[in-house]
Amino acid sequence: MALSERLKGVAGVEQVTAFRDALHVSGTDAAALDRAPRPLREGYEWNRIEPGLEDVFIHLMERRRDPGP
Repeated sequence: MALSERLKGVAGVEQVTAFRDALHVSGTDAAALDRAPRPLREGYEWNRIEPGLEDVFIHLMERRRDPGP
């Protein structure tokens, strides 16, 4: 959970969600997302995956709560 908190607010990271023993880190700018967590990758396994239905649902619910600019 400490990694989750450290990732929130990092440029390129729009969402951090815990799924079982993994974190799903997502954002809409793939290049920024690839650069964002590099300093935090040591000691963790990172894999690019396609978003699942749960990821999309959480993203839409977050946008609904905070529509932003």
